[in-house]
Amino acid sequence: MAENQQGLIEEIRTELAAGACDVEKQATLNAMILCLEGCTAYSKNLSARAAADAAAESNPRRKKELLHLSEICSHVIEHPARTLDEAVNAVWIMWVCLHQENTNAGFSLGRLDQWFQPCFEADMAKLAPPE
Repeated sequence: MAENQQGLIEEIRTELAAGACDVEKQATLNAMILCLEGCTAYSKNLSARAAADAAAESNPRRKKELLHLSEICSHVIEHPARTLDEAVNAVWIMWVCLHQENTNAGFSLGRLDQWFQPCFEADMAKLAPPE
């Protein structure tokens, strides 16, 4: 959860700039950048849609939920998740992106408890009463 799209893209660009890649590896790395940028664009589109839905929403509670979701989607996946809520949404967005490319491939997310634990602990620490 500490990684983000921009960091990954910069790592790939650094490797490309080093010039030690053959043509096939260069094509693969450039394709990775396109995919990561596409995932970021998808997240931004989700943010815009949630904001538009919030603007049209008359129920104040639902409007607040949609605005919160818009904020989350505008931050993740481009930047690291700061909360458990952001982490869950970041994983879901990337999961959808993976399935767009590899429908019904039988992917497993693995140990989500381990992925989310740092965000969960940080959120819980914010809720803990001062001692």
